[in-house]
Amino acid sequence: MTRTVVTGPPVKRRKEFDENKELPFLDFPNEIIFRCYGYFDLESRMKMKSLGNKRLNNIEMETKYRYGSLDISYNNINHPRTINDIRLVCDDSVVDVPHSVALKEFELLAKNTHFNLVTYKTCIPEDDSTCQLLSSLEAKTIVIEVFGIDDATLDMVMQNKERVIVRRSNVTTDALWNVYGKMKEGSIGVKYVKVETHDVESRFEFLGRLGSNYDRIDGFTPRENQKMKFENFKLVVTEGNLKVVASVLCWCGRFPGFVSFEIIDGEDKAEEDDEDILNAC
Repeated sequence: MTRTVVTGPPVKRRKEFDENKELPFLDFPNEIIFRCYGYFDLESRMKMKSLGNKRLNNIEMETKYRYGSLDISYNNINHPRTINDIRLVCDDSVVDVPHSVALKEFELLAKNTHFNLVTYKTCIPEDDSTCQLLSSLEAKTIVIEVFGIDDATLDMVMQNKERVIVRRSNVTTDALWNVYGKMKEGSIGVKYVKVETHDVESRFEFLGRLGSNYDRIDGFTPRENQKMKFENFKLVVTEGNLKVVASVLCWCGRFPGFVSFEIIDGEDKAEEDDEDILNAC
């Protein structure tokens, strides 16, 4: 039996129980227990799983959950390169997960839990281990701010997502070209990807590959199947149902520029900023 439970921030979920006492609803049929589980937040689910009751764990895994936001961070960071417990703030609940078992827990969440918005920000440089965990989560939108995120990590986090925003990255021209190619051929389900980077050369080299020519003096020369326009110091290139937007101002690495990729259906709308996208979640 599989039940889909749609929950979100407006719903007051049941979370207070004493795991050290006998659970009275174990005498109820599964149908009733399914309804109880529908009101559990993430913290309550983790506590119930820790009881080790096989019947309850099976019911928990067969219930489909939809939550609003999930904020991922490190708990009690003592040193920039020290891996500590991972703190999950999911709507109105807080859960600390040991890093040693985080991958297993994230994989279990991926089987029956969908998040509308996942955010992850850390001061730990090139934190590939936690970014790998994010690839298993199913989410509509994910925002990652990890200094120095690389090509392989970018490729991982695009899985099972609809919209991806990556800040402070260190991706190369090849990574941008890889995103362009996959979205153009439709081999991944993501509909929007935005990559911020301080590397001016990687952006300009990508634009050189995208069109028939690009340089800082003569500008961008589109191919025959491309439409081009400039809007607010941004180059907009449309190729079929794929729109590519790139900042073309050179700030000498002081401020990050970006390249975004979006699958458009029908009318081509103006480029949304990050706040518009996050407010729509």
